[in-house]
Amino acid sequence: MKYLVTILLFFLAVAVCTGLSRFSHQKTVERVLTEETRAALNGAGFQDVEVSYDHFDAKLKGFVDSEEQRVEAADTVDEAISGAYVNEGGVRMIEIRPTLQPEITITKKKDSRTAILQGVLGAADEDQKKYLASNLFVINGIDAVENEVSLDSKRKSFDKAADFASLAAELISNSDYSEIALAENGLITLSGMVETSAIRDAIAETAGRLSGGRVENKLEVRPKPIAVGEGPEVRITRSRFGIAVSGNVAFESEKAAVMEVVSRNPEAARIADQLAVNPAVGASIWIQNIKTVIPLLFSNVVGDAEAHYTASRVVVRGEVPSDAHRERIVSALSPLAAVHDSLNVTSELSVVSGSSAPKGPEMSMKFDRNGIVLEGQVPSNILRQSIESRLNLIEEDKRLSVDNRLTVDDSLPPIGWINNVPDLLVEVIKRVSSGSVEFKNSEVALTGTTHGAEEKQIIQNLAVNTVPQEFNVANLLSYVDQPFPSPKLMAAAAGELAESLQSLAVYFDSGVDQVREDQRSKVQEAAEAIRRNAGESSLLVGGYADSRGDAESNRQLSIRRATSVKDLLIEAGVPAEKMRVDSYGEDPVQHPSGEEWKSRRVEIRIVTE
Repeated sequence: MKYLVTILLFFLAVAVCTGLSRFSHQKTVERVLTEETRAALNGAGFQDVEVSYDHFDAKLKGFVDSEEQRVEAADTVDEAISGAYVNEGGVRMIEIRPTLQPEITITKKKDSRTAILQGVLGAADEDQKKYLASNLFVINGIDAVENEVSLDSKRKSFDKAADFASLAAELISNSDYSEIALAENGLITLSGMVETSAIRDAIAETAGRLSGGRVENKLEVRPKPIAVGEGPEVRITRSRFGIAVSGNVAFESEKAAVMEVVSRNPEAARIADQLAVNPAVGASIWIQNIKTVIPLLFSNVVGDAEAHYTASRVVVRGEVPSDAHRERIVSALSPLAAVHDSLNVTSELSVVSGSSAPKGPEMSMKFDRNGIVLEGQVPSNILRQSIESRLNLIEEDKRLSVDNRLTVDDSLPPIGWINNVPDLLVEVIKRVSSGSVEFKNSEVALTGTTHGAEEKQIIQNLAVNTVPQEFNVANLLSYVDQPFPSPKLMAAAAGELAESLQSLAVYFDSGVDQVREDQRSKVQEAAEAIRRNAGESSLLVGGYADSRGDAESNRQLSIRRATSVKDLLIEAGVPAEKMRVDSYGEDPVQHPSGEEWKSRRVEIRIVTE
């Protein structure tokens, strides 16, 4: 019996050794095939195509520039390796690298209520295509949208769809006919006719922020005909684009008086002067009244306002917060009606107090060096996207990541001043190191720390000029003229900590932003070193990616990887305020074939002031 067991164990050992030998031989063959195929692909110019083998079945993945190159890569393997087999599924894993920028044109023809959307976006941009069309549907005067946009794998993703949709809505809403075109080289061309030069310049400025200054502005301003023999006329309007003055007066002195009173208004950042001088219209009887009424109109009306003076009629329009505000304007008009019986003087001023008053956005922006959090409700998705887009266009050295939690409440009516909120938030970010801006009911509250008393006053002025007059601006900003310097690490301790952190780079799987289980111990070790030695020093958690995919996607992936590591460090006891995250995108170091994993990492560094 003992001999039988020995014989069985012997044969079992032989079988195991044979199996292991075959397995080892198979892996050796696969490794040799992989190396030879890799050399053949590199020789044919396919450095971004990877290969692996299961027996003689070759699996290819990576990136090429065209469908033809995808087939050519498979043919290269067939010709280089006798007996190798590349099935269709293996070829389809090779992706076509997008190299071209998106192109979009939005057109509204004269007397048409249809918007035409044309162009080419990236293969994954179906949502952006629908988003552009849906934002055109909500524009007043647009009943239909012809969406002729196509998708192409050669095109990069359109990551500025929200900004472009907002810009197109602005242009279409303020013109009878228009066209906005984004070319492949990033140039934005604006065409059409708008009412005033202020509107033209504001739209061009927005386009410039979106395109980095590459704008061809072909917008025309509608000419105002001189009404010879019809008497003098002055129309003064205020909107989010500034103040426009148009019409005809008989003398230069009358025009100078009108423009002087308009220019005194603190909101007159842009004045569109289309007021003509034509002696044939005759002298005006209401120039002195304009000097009294216009300041009252602009200071008491909420949002858009208008005053229209003609030879036979004077009318003012707008919304006021109370009967008292309306009475101030009406009282200023009364002397004109009393002196000139033939002049029809009316006020179309509606009171929007109490429950019927348009509510402002109940929203807040909180920020520190780790990022920006937006919360609350706004009246439109365009405003929601506009706020985020403007914050993302801040200069790179002041730019922060944006967590946009704003929701859209359609019951909030669009009020002109709300559209100025994004500009206010941007200026606060630039001038305040950390803090918050909160809109609630009829108050805007500002908290945080500025760099000095002058910065605090600038923000106060910006807030006052953004919100209506009846709003309360609670400026709780503080400032420190000469901040006391934070203690720094001694050079030796800093060098020791930097060396420890350098050896604790955290590596990631391809396309993944979550920390692997086998890398979590490194994060714990780094946290212990930081708690033990970092003192008051700040830390930079920076993410890298390999060269697969397009640069923007890799930048986003890198920032997510860095954020994952930062979150684990916080869980391990490292204060959040000591850290900020950054994205380095694609690793500039070219690692040898098979070592691309070294690029997919996050490094923790001491910030040197």
